[in-house]
Amino acid sequence: MSETASQQVPRPEPLWTVRDMQSLLRLGRNTVYDLATRGVLPSIRIGSRVRFEPVKIRAWLEARAAQSAQVLPLRRGV
Repeated sequence: MSETASQQVPRPEPLWTVRDMQSLLRLGRNTVYDLATRGVLPSIRIGSRVRFEPVKIRAWLEARAAQSAQVLPLRRGV
């Protein structure tokens, strides 16, 4: 095995498309575009195309899960 073969740099994960996000989030195409345009969903514009970095989407999902997991106290008698 040559030195260059053993020292190859790992390839980054391919960017996700709107269709990939639709499938992952189970949302409609227009909703995915809307969330990306409003900056709610981290995205990248490449010309007229919208793409999503898998690492950033996973972090966004984890942050959303952590927010929804917070327990709020019951307010009785208000």
